[in-house]
Amino acid sequence: STSFNLMMPRLGSSFASCAAFLASCTLGAEAVVKLKVYWEALCPTSQEWMLTKYKPMYESQDFQKMFHVEHYAYGNAKTSLLGTITCQHGSKECDANRMITCAQHKLDQKSATDFMFCAVGKLKNEFSVQASVVDCVADKAVSSNIINCYSGSEGATLQAAVAKATITHSYVPWVTDESGNQLKSAENNLQKYLCSTVEKPGDRPASCNFAVLMRGEMSKNTYSC
Repeated sequence: STSFNLMMPRLGSSFASCAAFLASCTLGAEAVVKLKVYWEALCPTSQEWMLTKYKPMYESQDFQKMFHVEHYAYGNAKTSLLGTITCQHGSKECDANRMITCAQHKLDQKSATDFMFCAVGKLKNEFSVQASVVDCVADKAVSSNIINCYSGSEGATLQAAVAKATITHSYVPWVTDESGNQLKSAENNLQKYLCSTVEKPGDRPASCNFAVLMRGEMSKNTYSC
C-alpha cells in the first residue's frame, strides 16, 4: 500500500491565507498562477485530471513553484433547503468529498495535497472511502481523526462551506482563475497552460516543447460528469 507520514497542521500565515473556503493549495514562494478546481471524488474525468494533469505538475521541479490551486470537492452535488447534500455518484461520493475536505482541514497543505492524490488513486481502484484513508495515512491517530471528521457533524459543516463556495459550472473538473473565469486550456492541458503564462520563451522550462505538450492534450469531449 501507499501511505504518507502525515503530520497534524502547523498553521503559518501562508497556509492560513491559502486555506480560504477550506481549500488546500499548492504553494511556492514564487507562485504566480492562481487556479481553482471544482471537482468531485468519483467522477472519472475529475480523477483523470487530478492524477494525469495536475499531479505531474505538482510534483515537477519545473512547474511546482509556478502555480497554486484551491480545491473544491463538491462538483455536481445538490444541497436541499434543509442542508442535505446529494451527490451525483451516490452516498460514497458524498463521503469521499467530505473525506477530502476534512483532510484539507486537518492536515498541513502539503500533506493534504499528497493525501488527496493518494486517496483519489485508491478510489479510482474501487477502494472504500475508509480503506482509502487507512491506506494513505501511516499515522493511525491521524487517519482516525479524518474518518471521524467525514463521518460526523464536523465534516458536514465543513462540506457545507465548500458547497457554498462552489460556483456555477457546466461539468467537472471545472478550472478557473482566481476571479472565477473558466480556463478550458488548463482543463485540457495544464502543462501547456502553465507554459503559456511564461511571457519570455527563453524562460520556459525545457519540458514546454511542442511534442511533450501535444502528448498531454485531454480530449474536449471526455467531460462526462
